[in-house]
Amino acid sequence: MLRAARATLLALAFFLVMVALTPLYIIHGGEIAPLSVLIAVNLAAILAYRRRTTLGGTELGLYWLGCIWATAGLVFEKATRSGWNFFGSGHDFEQNSASALVVILGITVSSTALLAYWRRAKPADVDLAFYWLGCSTVTALAIGSFFAIAGRGFAAGFRAGVPIVVVVAAILAYWRPAVVGRRLELWIYGLGIASLLVTALSVNN
Repeated sequence: MLRAARATLLALAFFLVMVALTPLYIIHGGEIAPLSVLIAVNLAAILAYRRRTTLGGTELGLYWLGCIWATAGLVFEKATRSGWNFFGSGHDFEQNSASALVVILGITVSSTALLAYWRRAKPADVDLAFYWLGCSTVTALAIGSFFAIAGRGFAAGFRAGVPIVVVVAAILAYWRPAVVGRRLELWIYGLGIASLLVTALSVNN
């Protein structure tokens, strides 16, 4: 029990470090950012693999969220600085942002599918709630960006995406009543929904 608690705290520390460092990638960029993200992702993979037989859902979810957060910051920085544009040509912040979010959404969903398949023997663990949190946040942001390049405003798109992810959370919570760490899972859904709603009410076009 003590070893599992320490492992979870290590995963939480990893996530918090990634959250703290990601804004630095976006602001400063440079060649150090890709290298640091690569090191972080590999470190998380090694730590998770070493505990593969006893790895808990909370621990795995925190490692995954930290990796996704850092990768998203790196992709966004590269897309906006280099002018990635799947919706036009040249440097256009809204189109570059939407292009970045397409890539980020692809990485998020594909990594979720891989981890869900890997953890198929433990379908009642709490990590699905973390996957929902990451996928939902990216989905809402992507819908907002698509609305923005269509001329309808980011805020309108983000607000349109929030009800979708809230319904998904409700379905998952209802479908998985026997989940290990049920109280923690409900907290994740609740805090995730609350943060998305606050953001939706706060953003302006």
